[in-house]
Amino acid sequence: MENTWMPALDLTETKREFVIRAEVPGVPRENLDAHLEGEILTLTGHREKMTREANENLLWEERETGRFVRSIRLPKAVEAAKLEAHYTDGVLNVTLPKAAPEVRSKITIK
Repeated sequence: MENTWMPALDLTETKREFVIRAEVPGVPRENLDAHLEGEILTLTGHREKMTREANENLLWEERETGRFVRSIRLPKAVEAAKLEAHYTDGVLNVTLPKAAPEVRSKITIK
């Protein structure tokens, strides 16, 4: 059975966007994915187990390996076509511009 782990993340908000920062050091960029469905953003990834020299004996191991899945329900709708994701120094940054507020007009009842 493959290990699973859960990266720490932050969700922040400005007037124009939401920003998610997930700590995923040691995960190659090609092993990361971000998917938006409605107001739910799902981050997935995979970190491989480190290889050791044949003469090394493991005394202590804390680094988590395997797959992760994090799903975050966003507080408001976002513009899916304008999402951006960047991976720098082990941190995945996903910028999600907020959708324009719905214009509601008064409906005359006849």
